[in-house]
Amino acid sequence: MQRVPRWLREVVLVGVIYGAYELSRGLQHGAVAVATRNGRDILHWERSFDLAPEKLLTHALISVTPLCVAAAYFYSTMHYFITPIVLVWMYRSHAKQYRTARTALACSTLLGLVVFYLLPTAPPRLLANAGIPDALFDVRHWGWWGGEGSVPRGLGGLTNQFAAMPSLHVGWALWCGFLLCRYSSRISVRVLGVLYPLVTTVVVLATGNHYLLDAIAGAAVMAFGAGLALAARVVVGRVHPAGTPQDADDAVEPIDAPSPLDPRRDGPRTARPEHAASRR
Repeated sequence: MQRVPRWLREVVLVGVIYGAYELSRGLQHGAVAVATRNGRDILHWERSFDLAPEKLLTHALISVTPLCVAAAYFYSTMHYFITPIVLVWMYRSHAKQYRTARTALACSTLLGLVVFYLLPTAPPRLLANAGIPDALFDVRHWGWWGGEGSVPRGLGGLTNQFAAMPSLHVGWALWCGFLLCRYSSRISVRVLGVLYPLVTTVVVLATGNHYLLDAIAGAAVMAFGAGLALAARVVVGRVHPAGTPQDADDAVEPIDAPSPLDPRRDGPRTARPEHAASRR
């Protein structure tokens, strides 16, 4: 029976994780009161320590319409493009590190989904009297979104508006940025690796979709997922020592190895002795 190609298994795994992400976003529609209370508690805690930049950033952003439109598109699309691109790049160019990177992404995402369910949190833009406007709603005529986040108009019922804690936008951006800085040989790509998580953090705060504490929690979730991935690599390394293939796809035959039909596999053969005198 022919084995399923490794790349196809990876695609299926990523698809399952993404499906779980989308499904979990629709499990807490009835937790409005709890999510609102949690959001207010976070905002109150931030303001008590003077760590609440959301209002300042949001008002600054909506005052410049072109910048607000750019931020809205960035928030709505970038994580859907950059994360898969970095994942494919790791698979093709850094196969030895790919498994750990993929496992870190999967673990952190699944952990974030658990927190979404256990701690529903309304984003700043949904808190009445908080003074934090909805930047995406303010420029809704420039894109496909309406008043229910970044989803297309009419599809708001398919998404969870109370999945602010933690910010997986920030966690995924940090994952991408770290890998680009760690494994790219180009300085320009490394610079992008530094800028991408920083810009993402500012955007999610300035659009009113996350609190500063959400961003910190997103980074913490990603760090925890990376720790689990490294621990898993250590365990797998002990079960499968170096030199032992973990997967049939990883067992690559050396180029110089003779095939079963190659006469060289039986050892070198002596040349036939030539006749001392040639026939006339």
